[in-house]
Amino acid sequence: MSPRGLSRLGLPILALALVAGGLGCDPSTTADASDATADGGAAATSTPDAGAAAPDEVPGPILPERASEAPGVAAVFGGPGVGPSSFSYPRAIAFDGRDGGFYVVDRRAWVRRFDAEGRPVSQWQMPEHENGNPRHLKVGRDGNLIVADTHYYRVAVFSPEGVELRAFGERGQDDGKFLFVTGVAEDAATGDVIVCDYGDDVSRVQRFTAEGELLGAMGGLPGEEKGRFQRPMAAAVGADGRVYVADSCNHRIQVLDATLQNVLAVWEGFRYPYDVDVAPDGRVIVAEYGNNRISLLSPDGEPLWTHGRPGRGRDEVATPWGAAFVPGGDRALVTDSGNHRLVVLELP
Repeated sequence: MSPRGLSRLGLPILALALVAGGLGCDPSTTADASDATADGGAAATSTPDAGAAAPDEVPGPILPERASEAPGVAAVFGGPGVGPSSFSYPRAIAFDGRDGGFYVVDRRAWVRRFDAEGRPVSQWQMPEHENGNPRHLKVGRDGNLIVADTHYYRVAVFSPEGVELRAFGERGQDDGKFLFVTGVAEDAATGDVIVCDYGDDVSRVQRFTAEGELLGAMGGLPGEEKGRFQRPMAAAVGADGRVYVADSCNHRIQVLDATLQNVLAVWEGFRYPYDVDVAPDGRVIVAEYGNNRISLLSPDGEPLWTHGRPGRGRDEVATPWGAAFVPGGDRALVTDSGNHRLVVLELP
């Protein structure tokens, strides 16, 4: 992504020096820090301001048929609380492409399953959560949920009913092991799993078979050079096998080949990108935690549309952690984390 492309949208331009280092991660805010403070150095609020927009009254459906061609907010869902339609700082979201249902995990390590219209179906809490909560989710081609079990240094797979089926990983700096697991993705063509992890002078992306056999890796020591990462937070795999990585503390998206041996593109101009997803037509959506916005990009990384500004209103967001295309790609669902809610966006 070029600065010229960003300027066409009237967005603030991050100078190269800022992208490279000046906006680097605060070393005091690591994945094992208290969840009272979100990664990236910005304080996370425990409850929205009094002026926050009220969520839609009915728990579902929140994903009805598209009623308008105009882009923007179609629905706001949730709010702070512990009920089936409430959230405590929702972190990540993942859709099941088979039936359109989706999952959300929040700061309390509760995983919620919703049907295709957004009605609660089931929920469970991660078996171990005293050390912290998962940071990322993806639904595999078999319909099971792949979880980045961040603070337990592993990838865990659950059935839709919440039964743990298998897991792989152990703590370590060597390739094939994990430190804080922050992102997971699946290559639907092969069933291979892409995993992002960081910590103790490691920031990398690794590729495994579904059973946990290491196939390849990129990264290692944190860095700003192409092919190096600083706290990679999420990954997504396109239909062509390309791997998109939210290189959060370098404030960019890196596009890798399927083998993780080559960098195909580097898209800059973000501020703490925490999630990335790819639509069937190749468009890319990015949740920018630091910019309080959602960015929609062309398959070549050119900006198409943005949503959000800091705040609590219906058209505002606060430190979004997650964004995912609704199956079909004409809408997206966002974890508006600081507002403890989900936001449905109609896309252009």
